[in-house]
Amino acid sequence: INAEYMGELLVGAEVAGQYRIEAHIMSGGFGHGWRAMDTMRGDVEVFVKSFKSAEEFPPGADTVVSKMVEELEIAERIKKVDRLMRHPNVVSVLKVLRGARIRVPNTGREGTSFHGIVTEYCDGGELFNYLVVPKPTGGLMGCSFTEPQARYLFAQIMDLMATLHAPPEGEEPYFHGDIKDQNLVVAGDTLKLIDYGTLSKCADHKGPVKHMTATNQQPFHNNCESVDLWAAGVILLDMLAIGQAGQLFKMRYGVNSGVQALRAGKFWDTVDQKLRAFPGHPLLATGPESVRDLLSKIFVTQPPNSLKVTEILRHPWLTGVRATSEEMVAELVKRYPGIRAGAPRGTAFFDLGNRNKADAVRVMRRVVEAATQASEGQFIAGPTTEDTSMVFMVEAGANDRDSGFERMHDVDGQWVVAKFECSIVIAFDITKGRDATRLRLHWKSGSVEHNDFAKLSTLVMKNVLSMHLS
Repeated sequence: INAEYMGELLVGAEVAGQYRIEAHIMSGGFGHGWRAMDTMRGDVEVFVKSFKSAEEFPPGADTVVSKMVEELEIAERIKKVDRLMRHPNVVSVLKVLRGARIRVPNTGREGTSFHGIVTEYCDGGELFNYLVVPKPTGGLMGCSFTEPQARYLFAQIMDLMATLHAPPEGEEPYFHGDIKDQNLVVAGDTLKLIDYGTLSKCADHKGPVKHMTATNQQPFHNNCESVDLWAAGVILLDMLAIGQAGQLFKMRYGVNSGVQALRAGKFWDTVDQKLRAFPGHPLLATGPESVRDLLSKIFVTQPPNSLKVTEILRHPWLTGVRATSEEMVAELVKRYPGIRAGAPRGTAFFDLGNRNKADAVRVMRRVVEAATQASEGQFIAGPTTEDTSMVFMVEAGANDRDSGFERMHDVDGQWVVAKFECSIVIAFDITKGRDATRLRLHWKSGSVEHNDFAKLSTLVMKNVLSMHLS
């Protein structure tokens, strides 16, 4: 879509005569994600992925055209693979849009240059958001699952692995190549695989393959099944240990700490050392029915390409006690508010390119000011204690003041039904190979309708884009 439409493709835009854009959800390296309504199916929520225009990339950078064509073609192929589209742990492709008509009722502008992918909508956001959660005092911290909870989720991942790599006789296995917690989204108590950009038939790879993400790369195996299964093992390890030991496979100065420990024959010694202060931790248990035994059958260095999905599916650990569906939903809701039915994810990120901290803070303040003005009083700028964050607030009405809503200021008696924190995050971006600056909008507290978050994220996105394109 042309860059001039980006600021308008936020509220009420109609695509292909069927989809009404409701809110911006996310931005990636090559595209944008939107929550939309399928008006032909009675306003059913769907997810629409669009692709960035050339104007959204720095001068001289590679643009999105080749990536867009490739991903559209992959989505069209995958849509025809019934076993994947019917699988409960795969986000199904509903429609692939090429040169679709887009109409913006607010301005009367329209065109036929929209290319995108429409999939089912998942209300929970990435699994990563449930493993790394906000600290009460600020910042983020790892948060492990209990063994029954991890078993509940990992069983779904293994069912997905079986569908990809152990298909029924006569059907072809598929390689994803980027299995990770950011590519598994939550819908209720179900994990669903997203990102078809790397999905391909195993038979199409005549030589060695490797994982797309550095933390999941390893030098021991290079066939499709082993590479995907290794990455699944890393996710299970994180689900069990990230809160107590951090990520055991992580990049530091170009070296993967977990791979380095495996090469030295000290991986499980490292695990024992990091978990020594947590007696009874499931990863400290040994024996043929333990999760440690299961992972030891994934994190093997010899012989090459020896990992088998069917072997892991037979492991007795998977038959142990699992959390119930009700327990799993309760735990997920507690960790991340975006999971509530019908709600978009509770955090949205907006790319600010390679701006330094001071420049990013100036952009944030301008965005907050512009968004509050455009909201015509619905959102107000609240107090902030840090120079890298600001707060939007929604004031309570007269009838709300005895309903337990938070009282923000004792001095002026201001009552608030919700707070949304806007902050600057600078972190290493593996896909770009450098630090990237992003503006983070987080549903911090409150009990407003999810449409308020959608409207605020839309206002923020519109003003971020206007500053990018001005």
